Amino acid sequence: MKFEELKVGMKAEVSKTITKTNEFYITGLHLTQIKPT
Repeated sequence: MKFEELKVGMKAEVSKTITKTNEFYITGLHLTQIKPT
């Protein structure tokens, strides 16, 4: 049971990390678009 809980916890952490990375990437794209070329 503990192992299953650990796997679920790890998946949650990975999802959070991916979400943060996506937000950072999208923010970066917005900044790039706003920046005068």
